[in-house]
Amino acid sequence: MKKLWYMLTTAVLVWGWLACSSSTSSGEDVPPAPVVQQENKIYIVDKTGKRWDVTHAEERYGMKASQFQFGLGPNAIPPINNPKFVQAGDLDFPDPNETFLVIGTRMRGEARAYPLFIMKTHEIVNDVFEDKHVAIGY
Repeated sequence: MKKLWYMLTTAVLVWGWLACSSSTSSGEDVPPAPVVQQENKIYIVDKTGKRWDVTHAEERYGMKASQFQFGLGPNAIPPINNPKFVQAGDLDFPDPNETFLVIGTRMRGEARAYPLFIMKTHEIVNDVFEDKHVAIGY
C-alpha cells in the first residue's frame, strides 16, 4: 500500500510546474465583443476571439445572439500532454505527510496519480501506458 501511495503521488510537483508554466491568457484584459454583425451575418465571439455564425439560429428560430452562453471556446483550457512524473526519492517528491486529492489509475502494472489541484486547471491529461494512449479527464 505504501508503494502504491508513493506511485500515486509522483506527479505532484512536476504537474505543479506544468500548471504554472502553461498560460491561456493573451496578456490583454479587454475581452472581445460578444456579438458582431458583419454584412448580413451575425456572429458571437468567444473568449479566444473565435467567431461563431449564429445567423441561422436568430433568423430561423428567433434566438437572440446576445443571450447565447459563449463559454471559453475551443482549446481555451490546455491539456497536459506527455506528463512527467517524479519518483520516491527524487528531490521534488512530496513530503509523505502532505495531504491532497488525486485521481489514481493503474494500467498494465503501472500506477499513476493525477492531482486534483492540477486537474482543475487543465481538465485533461493525455498519457501513455506502454503503447496504450489514454485520456484522463476531470
